[in-house]
Amino acid sequence: MGNLSDSGASFLKQDRKFSLLQEPAFVISWYRQHEALFEPIVCLGYDFSGELLGVMALARCREDGAITHAGDFHAEYSGWVALSDD
Repeated sequence: MGNLSDSGASFLKQDRKFSLLQEPAFVISWYRQHEALFEPIVCLGYDFSGELLGVMALARCREDGAITHAGDFHAEYSGWVALSDD
């Protein structure tokens, strides 16, 4: 997850609307603290040339398979961290 953290930090700098609860430090810490309850899912969005355009950190509940954003009820804001069109 170190590479995800490094690349995520540089990616976040390009998104003006990200929440602190979407930062790799929070997400990775939350995944580690809740690994018995949730399985990490990281969705990556690419353009046709293969350039990364967006990242969304999710989690799958191990008990019932439900999908939630990383942080679940601990993180009020979630969504895609994405590059701007401008």
